[in-house]
Amino acid sequence: MTNQKSTTYKLLLAIFIIILAIILEISMVNNVELPQEIIASIAIIVSTIISFGFFEIIVRLSKPLDDDFNAPIEKKPETFGRISRQRFARAAIDAIDNPILILDGGMRLLIANENAKKRFSINVVGARLEAFMRDPLILKMVESALDDKAPKQFIWEHYFPNQIFDRVDISTFEYENELRIIIVFTDETEMRKTELMRVDFLANAGHELRTPLASIRGFLETMQSAAKDDYAAFERFLPIMSREAERMHRLIEDIFSLSKIEFNEHVAPSTQIDFTNTAEFSINASEPYLKSRNQKIKILKPKINLPALADSDELQQVFTNLIENASKYGDEKSEIIFEIDGIFTLDEAKKHGLAKWENSHSLSLNSPEETGKKYVFARVENHGKGISARYMPRLSERFYRIDDESAHVRGTGLGLAIVKHIIKRHCGALFVESIENQMTAFSIAIPIE
Repeated sequence: MTNQKSTTYKLLLAIFIIILAIILEISMVNNVELPQEIIASIAIIVSTIISFGFFEIIVRLSKPLDDDFNAPIEKKPETFGRISRQRFARAAIDAIDNPILILDGGMRLLIANENAKKRFSINVVGARLEAFMRDPLILKMVESALDDKAPKQFIWEHYFPNQIFDRVDISTFEYENELRIIIVFTDETEMRKTELMRVDFLANAGHELRTPLASIRGFLETMQSAAKDDYAAFERFLPIMSREAERMHRLIEDIFSLSKIEFNEHVAPSTQIDFTNTAEFSINASEPYLKSRNQKIKILKPKINLPALADSDELQQVFTNLIENASKYGDEKSEIIFEIDGIFTLDEAKKHGLAKWENSHSLSLNSPEETGKKYVFARVENHGKGISARYMPRLSERFYRIDDESAHVRGTGLGLAIVKHIIKRHCGALFVESIENQMTAFSIAIPIE
């Protein structure tokens, strides 16, 4: 609108100057005794110069304050007009990760940024809020904010399709004497899940520690009272107390280990190690445990040693946990197969870790984004009960055990959780594949560089 007014003013001024020039010409013709042809020519030239000169001056002086919104903003910060401000505001709101909705006083949508359009499948502006968002809590809080003009904040738990926790901030403001309402959604899913996980972790850790502690206390009380002179009872109780104390020790060690890994999870290893030698060291260290169950381990590896970008101690912990799991949940006197291979792309590693056996169930417990990196691969197979597909998604949860029978298997319930967090820190992949009542395999893939 401003541009149209400025153009009109320019044209009127130019016409006015041309009229003045014509009047001047007529005046000169009537009062000066020169040949009229010469006077007319001079008048025309002068009027033309004056007209164009003044018109150019007027154009320059009356240049509109509105910026050319196609020009970069930083080139003309002093002429930042209304249209440019609107475009700037729209670009800024679209760049925000949080979904943002702006409604009028009738709860009709005025503005939705790109993330809000994608999140809530908004195709058209002008619809009422309930047309694309039917959650009773949201509608109730928006109506309340419109009534009392007070800001609202609450947690909205919903499923899109997974469980999501959003912090919703609702505020009202006036623009051109009309009420507006703005709704901002902030995803707090990770934070909320972490809080719930910590609460569950403390509850589970307390439960796991309470059982051996109660057992030790019970035996001590018996030995101090009814059986204080019964040396045969001492010989029977002391080994049990020793096993329970060892169980508590392992649990505490695993808790500290998991806390340390989580603390450094965002810092990826930067040292290249010998992947093959690290695996062989872990296999040799596990031999006494395997012998106690009359099990053997067979290693399959390439002729050349393979490198990996990894922390040697943490990788040994991964191998040891996978071997012990394979032993505990495998059949006695069975053979465990430890396979080392590479160099794979991520897709090749997935295929080898998830689809080696026919009619198997498989799941990726952790997988990085495809970056074109090459990976070294290890797979630990055992023959035993296998794992049903319905249990697989929870395998790496802390203290999770598949069934009552597995609850009696010696362990802390933190082994696979530790493995997953170490693999996550290494920007690697963790896979499980199983055939129920037959066999199970856990595989890892670690970047080479």
